Amino acid sequence: MKKLLLHAADLFFLTRPTLIFVVWIFILVGARALAGLDAESVSAASGEGGTGLWILLMQYFCIFGSAFVINQLHDLEGDRANRKLGTLERELVSEREALWLAWLLFGAGILLALQLGLVNLLLTLGFFLLTGVIYNKPPLTAKDRPLLGPLTLVLAYAVLVLQGAALAGWKPLGLALWTGLPICLAGLSISLLTTLPDQEGDRLAGKVTFALRYGVDRTWIGALLLMASAFLLAWLESDPQVMYPALVAGGLMVWGLLTKPAERAGGVARWAIFLQALALVPNYPLYGLLMLVYYFGARMYYRHRFELDYPSLKI
Repeated sequence: MKKLLLHAADLFFLTRPTLIFVVWIFILVGARALAGLDAESVSAASGEGGTGLWILLMQYFCIFGSAFVINQLHDLEGDRANRKLGTLERELVSEREALWLAWLLFGAGILLALQLGLVNLLLTLGFFLLTGVIYNKPPLTAKDRPLLGPLTLVLAYAVLVLQGAALAGWKPLGLALWTGLPICLAGLSISLLTTLPDQEGDRLAGKVTFALRYGVDRTWIGALLLMASAFLLAWLESDPQVMYPALVAGGLMVWGLLTKPAERAGGVARWAIFLQALALVPNYPLYGLLMLVYYFGARMYYRHRFELDYPSLKI
């Protein structure tokens, strides 16, 4: 029984649930449009007790989990060189099992998407096309390209924000394109930073990421400018839940730029994400509780399986 439970944990953590909490940020920012509607409209849009929002979050747990599994199946060499979590490399999960898991998660995600209507289904398929196909698979393989990779990700972030807003119907969507721009810029900023710690492995794997093409300093500066833009737009929109995390993240990026080491970028990115997630907890306390429970459970798993302190907020 213990061995079976451990293998189930291996399959669960292969979906990279730490990163799924990041994905949820964009949905939750978009879903704040529900707060501006009357109770009857909110109930019609999201279901009694916010059921629609939780269906959307669970849908993306499945869809993004599938995309992450596919990413790892197509990036074994790069993950090995960058010393990423080696579930597949150590054969804790076979490639065949991983492929089946990806398809099962995708199917479950589509079934959940159908519960929220045709528009949600189409946006979900568009998101999977961006992250599961364009980002990961030939001929484009956007993750290996310096500009196409970040562009693909920011479009995916925008889809998530729109889907969160769409829970309230068509009315908030136009506004969501504007109010969601700061969080998309912040996400793009962080995605640039995450290319810095992986330079050695990406070079060995033949990738040409933003950091490899433009160098360490320009990557820090690009990330800082994008985060500053996110802060300014959030300030103009009077959106403190995005504005203050962006301000602190920008300060950390200035420090990172001045102290130079690429290895520090991962820690700065993690803090930028954590601060943004923390800012949303007053609106979504259950999200905060899930993060807390997951954090301690994940620390136990990764320490037992890989002798790693992960997830971690160390810089």
